[in-house]
Amino acid sequence: MLKQVAIGGAVLVLAGLGYHQYEIGQIEGSLDDLAAELRPLGELDYSRVRIGVNGHLHVEGLRFDPHALPGRLQAERISLESESIPELLRLRRTLARDRLPRALGVSVHQLRIPATWSRANADAPLARFFTRLDTAGCAALADSDHTRVLDRLGLDRPPVDLALSYRIEGSGERMELRSEHHAGGLGIFHTRMELEPRAGTRNLDRLAPALLEAPMRELTFEYRDAGYYASLQDLCIRESGMAAEPWREHHMGEWLQVWADAGLQPGPILTHGYREFIANPESVEIRVGRVREPLRETRGMDSPVQLLDQLDLRLTVNGERIGPVDLHTGNFVGLPEEDQPAPEQDPTAAETATLPAPDSGTETALAPGAPTGGILAWEALPGHVDRYAIVITERGHRRPGRLLEAGDDHLRLRQRLHGGFIVIRLQRDEIREVRAAR
Repeated sequence: MLKQVAIGGAVLVLAGLGYHQYEIGQIEGSLDDLAAELRPLGELDYSRVRIGVNGHLHVEGLRFDPHALPGRLQAERISLESESIPELLRLRRTLARDRLPRALGVSVHQLRIPATWSRANADAPLARFFTRLDTAGCAALADSDHTRVLDRLGLDRPPVDLALSYRIEGSGERMELRSEHHAGGLGIFHTRMELEPRAGTRNLDRLAPALLEAPMRELTFEYRDAGYYASLQDLCIRESGMAAEPWREHHMGEWLQVWADAGLQPGPILTHGYREFIANPESVEIRVGRVREPLRETRGMDSPVQLLDQLDLRLTVNGERIGPVDLHTGNFVGLPEEDQPAPEQDPTAAETATLPAPDSGTETALAPGAPTGGILAWEALPGHVDRYAIVITERGHRRPGRLLEAGDDHLRLRQRLHGGFIVIRLQRDEIREVRAAR
C-alpha cells in the first residue's frame, strides 16, 4: 500500500514539474515572439523565467537596447503577481477567454533608466515647475533642473522599484487599483483608486465599457520623503547664511511667487500644510472624494486646474489632517483699499502666518493698477513698520503687504491670502524698491 502511494505521489510530482516546465516554455516562447516584434525598435533580451512558490512569475535580467536612443534600459526582475500558482497557471486560458482574473499585479525591481532619458524627463515643463517650487528662493540652485539638484545634494539616481496591481470585488461591482514607486532618496509614492463599475462580470467586453463610465469612490496620492527635502533645506539654509526659520519665511514667499507666475494662488490651508511639511518633511497625502462621472466631468476642460472647483480634495501632512486643498486661479494677494483703515497688528497671527482667518471685511484685494505712494528710502523703512507697502523685486514682481520688520539686510511682510495671511521675508539684495501704499 505504501509503495503504491509513494509511486502515485511521485507520478503527481513529475506531472506537476512537467506541466510547470511546459508553462515556462510557453512563456519563453511568448517573450521570444515579443522580442522579434520589437527588433525594428531595439534588442530585447532576458536571462531566465521562473515561477515562485507564491504564484509569482519572474522574468529576470531583462534588457532593452533601443536603436534610436543611447543607453540601455534594464531591470533586475519583472514579476507578474497572481494570488496562487493555480491562478497563475490558469492565467493564460483566462485571458484567452477575454476574462480578467480577480486580482493581478506587475512589479519591476531595480529598474535602471539611462541618464540621458532621465535628463530629458527633468527638462519636461511640469518637472521643471515642481523643481522651481522645491528650490524657490534658493540662490545656490537657481534655474537648476531636477538632475542638477540631485547632483548638488549628493543623491544618486538609484534604480527604482515600481508596482501596479488591481483587485476586483464580487462580479465586477468594485475595483481597486494600486501603484507604488520607490525612487531612492527622493522618496516613495503611493496611489490608490477605488472604482465602482458595477459590471456584474469580469468579462472584458462588458467590464471595459463599465470602467469608462464608472463612478470613482476615492483616489489617494501619498508621498513619503526619504531624505530629499531635508537635504535640500540643509543646503539652501547653509548657502543663504540664514537661520532655519527666517529661511522658511523667505522660501514661502518665493514659493508663492512660483505659483503666481503660473497663474495660480494657493490659499491659507494649502500654504499652512506646505509650511508644516517643510518644517518636518515626512509625508503628504491628498485624498480625492467621490466623483460620480470622472470622464464626463473632464471633457471640454482646457486645464486640470478647472477640476479644482468640482473635486473634494483633502490634505494630510505628517499624519495630521489639514483640511481641503485651496488652489485658485489668478493672484489674490492684496492690500486694503485706500479709504479703509489698517487693522491693528496681531503679533500671534503674524507669527502663525498661514492659519486660516475669517474675512472681517477690513481688508480687500488691491487691484494691480491701484495707486501707490512715493519710493521709501531703506533707512526710512523702520518708521513705516505696521503700515502698508508695495515691494518691487529685482525680477519685477510686485509684493504688497503690511511691513512687519525692516532690518539692515531684510524686511518682513504680512501678505493677504484667501481668508488668511502669510508672513514672508525678502532680502535687501532681492529688492528693487519699496513704495508706500496710498
